[in-house]
Amino acid sequence: MGAANTCCVDENDEAIPVETAIASNADEKPTAASPAGPVIPVVITFRLEDGSTKEISFEEKPLGLDFGLRLPMSVKRIKDNSIGTEKGVGLGWTILQIDGEALPDNFDTTLKVVQKKLARLKDRS
Repeated sequence: MGAANTCCVDENDEAIPVETAIASNADEKPTAASPAGPVIPVVITFRLEDGSTKEISFEEKPLGLDFGLRLPMSVKRIKDNSIGTEKGVGLGWTILQIDGEALPDNFDTTLKVVQKKLARLKDRS
C-alpha cells in the first residue's frame, strides 16, 4: 500500500488510512472545509525524541505521515515532498494533543479522533 493516504504501519509494513473521516454513528457527519469559508487549521502537539514538545499547525491534507499501530501514535514514516516534510515533522515524534485536547487511551478511538479532525482540512491542490 502507498503512503500517500495512510497513517498507520506495523512491523509488517501494513497501513490503514488516517485522513478519511469516520463517523462514530449514523447521525454524526464529519466536518469538512468549506471551499468558500476559512479553513480552521488542525494543531498537533508532538513530543519530540528529546522529550520537548512542538505544536505544528496543518491547513491542508494529506499530511504524508505514517504512524505505528499502537499508542502512543509515533511517526514511523514521512513521505518525501509532503506537508509533514515541509512542516519539519520528525521520525519518532509522538502525538500528545490535537487541537489542545489530549488523546484517548485507546488506539481505535484515538485514530477516529485524528481522522475526524483531519477531515475538516482542505485537500492540497
